[in-house]
Amino acid sequence: MTSRKKRHHTVPRCYLQRFASGRGKIWAFDKAENREFETSIRNAAAESGFYSVPLTGVPESVARETDPDGIENALSDVEGDLADALGQIERNAHYGVGIDTNMQQRMAEHMMFLYIRTAGARAMVEEAHQKAFRRVIERASAALGKEVPKDIVANPRALKLSHLRLLVDLDRLAKYAGVLLGHYWVVLTNPTGTPFVTSDCPVVRIRLAALGSAGGDGIASPGVRVALPIGGRTILVLFERSMHEWAASLHLGCRPVNSLASVTEYNTAQVLGSKRHVFSGMSCTQFTGEVLRSRARSTA
Repeated sequence: MTSRKKRHHTVPRCYLQRFASGRGKIWAFDKAENREFETSIRNAAAESGFYSVPLTGVPESVARETDPDGIENALSDVEGDLADALGQIERNAHYGVGIDTNMQQRMAEHMMFLYIRTAGARAMVEEAHQKAFRRVIERASAALGKEVPKDIVANPRALKLSHLRLLVDLDRLAKYAGVLLGHYWVVLTNPTGTPFVTSDCPVVRIRLAALGSAGGDGIASPGVRVALPIGGRTILVLFERSMHEWAASLHLGCRPVNSLASVTEYNTAQVLGSKRHVFSGMSCTQFTGEVLRSRARSTA
């Protein structure tokens, strides 16, 4: 069976649409090329065959029974509920209303899919598997007394499959969603004139600055915040409980951000957490450039 769907969105179109301009387009800043351009939602965060199951080399009997578009179709099936959930959150936030436990459960699952399905997540999975593969080869070579060729790498098909397997590992995804459910959940509205931006990796983790280098940015790390912009005026923020006791009174509620500095902090997390593209309903070239230049200076 051959793949029929060529254009796969690593970030759902129904999500990106929430950041579109009045003309139905979205501004994208390309970090690799250091340029900004306006594009259609159809072309944003899209890659050819990203979720297609590679069947090259697979026995013909197995290939006939395998739908290469199965994962893409499954992701498309849940996007209707995602669009509905995001719309409900933003409509309620307009009236200062937060979320209930049912919405919390729905969004925990959606946030994990949004996190795992991206090109950035695939890069992390591939890097981990590449390192593991290299260690195995090095140990085997050491046992044989031979030097490891420097250009030896894992099979690209195997690396892609390692990411696709993660997307269909529902037990693991449910476990990760359970971690998110253990945090305090707060919907923040943005009354400033500066909108929230998003990116090709929209679920970001922000480590607690007070912990310095000792603080982690895993979804369960002490003091971490996990944030997902819902639109230019709304963001969903999860606070790890042990270091954010103050957020207990806000759990499942809605409130405005404290200041423009808070908006800047969450937007900075999107710029730094993105794999390549930052998206917004208006031009963000100046802001994105300043963040990247600041990061370059701090790491020089």
